[in-house]
Amino acid sequence: MYGRVGNMLLRSLSIFSPFITALLVLVAAGTGIEMWLRCCPIPIVPVVAAQTSAEIQAWLVPSSERHHELRRKSQTRSRKAGNGDHPATRGGFRTNSFGLRGDEPVVPRPDGIYRILLLGDDSVCGAPVPEEHTISSQLQNFLNRNPDSPVEVINGGVPGYCPLLSWLQFEQELYRLEPHLVILHFDMTDVSDDMACRRCLIRPNTRNAQLPPADTRPPGPGSSGASCPHPSLQTRTSPRDQGAGFMTVMKQSATASWFLAQLRQAAARQSRSNTGLPPEESLLAWISDHPPDLRIQVRQTLEPMTALRNSVQQTGAKLLVVTCPSALQVTSAAEVPRLAAWCRIKGVTPCSSQLPFQVLREFCQQENIAFCDTTPAFRQLKDGVRLFSKSLPVLSRSGMALYAREVAAFLLQSPPSCWKTAKSD
Repeated sequence: MYGRVGNMLLRSLSIFSPFITALLVLVAAGTGIEMWLRCCPIPIVPVVAAQTSAEIQAWLVPSSERHHELRRKSQTRSRKAGNGDHPATRGGFRTNSFGLRGDEPVVPRPDGIYRILLLGDDSVCGAPVPEEHTISSQLQNFLNRNPDSPVEVINGGVPGYCPLLSWLQFEQELYRLEPHLVILHFDMTDVSDDMACRRCLIRPNTRNAQLPPADTRPPGPGSSGASCPHPSLQTRTSPRDQGAGFMTVMKQSATASWFLAQLRQAAARQSRSNTGLPPEESLLAWISDHPPDLRIQVRQTLEPMTALRNSVQQTGAKLLVVTCPSALQVTSAAEVPRLAAWCRIKGVTPCSSQLPFQVLREFCQQENIAFCDTTPAFRQLKDGVRLFSKSLPVLSRSGMALYAREVAAFLLQSPPSCWKTAKSD
């Protein structure tokens, strides 16, 4: 009897033997992959801001207030640079306690120093160039040629920023720097950057992603209560939540970390193409000679400048908006094929439309904001391609030098003390 039962059990097990074998093979393979990843880790950089270059992602962290920011008080060991190296990967890139590139600013502001705060995106941050060649450093050098009035220019640029995030950055924290003058660099990619982050904008007591009315806010920086939390922080759960133990195990697994990073990167690539523009449209579609109807998106991108102006005025400072053309407004896409592909540029280039600069100028005039357009200086050079990166929509070292020179010339010819006081809303 026992022999018959044993035979039946053996026959039953033989049915499942292929599944058991496959399971054992999968476990062995998974264990092998896990051990290999732990011994030979593959550098995995999560995508925090899909609109920025891959090289700078490691320096960005999600923010619960303004989508993302630079890592604070970070510095890499510098080493001899190779051809094509990026400062963010070879060293020479440091941030202070405010999450800004450069030295630690003195707070409160020292007496006898005229302090300028420069806000903007990748071109202002200047990650592709050494610190001394950034726009802020060169602007400071140009303005300090007069030793009687020492000037300090603080680099407030963060890759992937637009006027909305720059306004939140100043209102929530950078007003503490007590600048005399705030300069906002408007980049031609700001429209697509705004569309990418605006969906995360939150104002108090409402889910409607609109700026709080200027006339209903109490006075003082940081009073609007608006925020733009990064999507990854909106779904974060408490350690007490059910499943926290499972997520902890997943985070400790090299295989799971690699797999989750691939999912994040795929989602970021999808987010980059899902900025509110049709899939076939360029990230610089609004500057083309025959742009799609993006009047609402452009207006939304510009509106935070008014809020920034109000916050700046409440500190006793003044605001200047500056701009320069993108590479595709100066040179042909054939000369910068990688950049054209990254921005999904199609059609005749360089784009000759003056509409973007006209829209900016008219908006600043309407809002009584000082405006400096450096476009003529960029377009008059025959070898304009050297002023821009050939793979990313940012200025090159030469472009930053020209930009700083033109802004310095504007400030010296029309000093802020001569500007009219902007009207408060």
